Amino acid sequence: MYKIRIKESFLFLILTFSTIILILAFSAYLKDKYKREKPLDFIKTSYVQLVFPSYQKTPVKNLKTQLETDACDMMILDYTWFGVKAIAFTNNFFEEIQVNRTNEPYHNSDENVAIVNQNRVEELCYQEHGATYLYKQGVAYKVIGTYVDDKDDPLFQIPFYLSIDAKGLQDNRYYDRVILVPKETDKLMELEQLARDTYPNAEIGIMDGTEGFLSLADTQAALIGICGILLSMNCIGFLVSWILAQRQEVGVRRMSGATFKDIYRLIRKRFYILFFCAYVTGGIITELLFVCLRNTKQLDSCRYLFGTALSPWAVLITGACIWLIGAIVLESSLKRIKKTGMLGNIRGYHETIFM
Repeated sequence: MYKIRIKESFLFLILTFSTIILILAFSAYLKDKYKREKPLDFIKTSYVQLVFPSYQKTPVKNLKTQLETDACDMMILDYTWFGVKAIAFTNNFFEEIQVNRTNEPYHNSDENVAIVNQNRVEELCYQEHGATYLYKQGVAYKVIGTYVDDKDDPLFQIPFYLSIDAKGLQDNRYYDRVILVPKETDKLMELEQLARDTYPNAEIGIMDGTEGFLSLADTQAALIGICGILLSMNCIGFLVSWILAQRQEVGVRRMSGATFKDIYRLIRKRFYILFFCAYVTGGIITELLFVCLRNTKQLDSCRYLFGTALSPWAVLITGACIWLIGAIVLESSLKRIKKTGMLGNIRGYHETIFM
């Protein structure tokens, strides 16, 4: 009986860890393959996007001179890898993102100024002569305001905005793309044609208000899934061992007059109770992992892969997969026990279902 309990404990642990790993794998796989979002939430229309070859990027001052026409409502420089934007600091823009202005004076449009996500001020800024500064790419930008970007995942929050008119930004060529928003919808084609005529070597297109970038979530989910499958193979071995460890009990019950139907019902009941307890335990542990993901700033890459909440579909699919594997192995093992015979079960012959 002691050996059966030991095997049962190990089987419970393996079922629990299999549940956790497979839920994480399915959570990663079921996430959107493309992250769909606007470059800025308040952009209401389609826009023109310019992507330059890295060796042909033009300074910011040239972009402003050549592309800021009557057809252009706003120009946005997107530093994709840092999540940073450069844009004209206007009253309308401040209202859109609800900027909380500081007491720092801001008189000339060409001053090196920035506004910073309130959640990132301590991390990104420093104090000097009673003012707050942000130092980027060799330029110190005075922080003249803060805003709140409270997206669930910090990976998609904008850490700060730079003034596109700042003196220190005019010779900058490190942006990843240029976004031109038309003043009116019917100005979109005019703006696109202007961009094509001015920069024929750039990749230019009209975007529909959302953007997408390819995720490696499928590949990463597959790797995690493989780990789950390998763990499930151990689960099969322990399940067989646990079932066959009960053969002596089966033989004794048969001698006491119990039918195979009664014995099968008992073993099935034991397995399904064990499976249900492990499944619930695995689900609870996985939910706790997601709580840690949501509340640990340093785990933003994990949030991007797995999401920020437990997926009901991932839980259901995981349960179905583990239950199906367990049911197949269980029924095969029970048939093997029946073929062994009463005396063979009492003596505890060490056979497996694969013999």
